[in-house]
Amino acid sequence: MHPGYVRVVIDAPQAPPRVRAACRRFARSCREEDARGGLIVAGGCGALYWKDALAESGAGFRLAIVARGAGSADVARDALCAAQGHGAAVRIFKSEHQAAAWLMARR
Repeated sequence: MHPGYVRVVIDAPQAPPRVRAACRRFARSCREEDARGGLIVAGGCGALYWKDALAESGAGFRLAIVARGAGSADVARDALCAAQGHGAAVRIFKSEHQAAAWLMARR
């Protein structure tokens, strides 16, 4: 865990069951650490299991996503749609530095 948020990297070579397991671990870590934010770095992995990743989130949770490589636009679009149903705020960033700054700039 990084100060104030949970971070996970999910890369392209991972098979769907491993991607889903990573999303579940992310959600579990957010709950266990009582984190109010999370950072997912998605490296061209296509579809993520947003329902699993956001399972422990609620109103006020911030999810920063750095999506790069093939399918990054789809990753970003899917994340935004999934977060709406959970009351989480989601933003897409080009760099981890920008994402971390947003996560740490809570009011």
